Amino acid sequence: MAGGAVNERATEQMLQAFMNSYERNGFGIWACVDNLSGKIIGHCGFNILPVTGDIEIAYLLDKPFWGKGIATSIALETLQYGFDELKLKKIVALAYPQNIASIRVIEKLGMNYEGIKEFFGIGFSFFSKQNPVEIE
Repeated sequence: MAGGAVNERATEQMLQAFMNSYERNGFGIWACVDNLSGKIIGHCGFNILPVTGDIEIAYLLDKPFWGKGIATSIALETLQYGFDELKLKKIVALAYPQNIASIRVIEKLGMNYEGIKEFFGIGFSFFSKQNPVEIE
């Protein structure tokens, strides 16, 4: 994925964490597959942020697939799934402040900027969106 290759052990740990999330929370991260080649080109889905417990929409694509509208399309579908199927009340998003492309994707989702918040010892641009349908 973007940011460099991950070794086999790290990949195994990441996949296990994704599977554990489904067992614990009923949601997690999905593989994104290129329709033409059938190859995995990234991932998307939901994480639970430490400390706050907020549910974060996350997406990551391999660099050759950047700038083609794919991230926006994937993120829109994922956000809609979170609200419609998972009945989430609020979804948040994090982006490195210097990652203008990712911030543009988040803005296209209609998420609201709430400032810089620290997670994992790093300051991230923090966004949120409430489910437009009231959930009991």
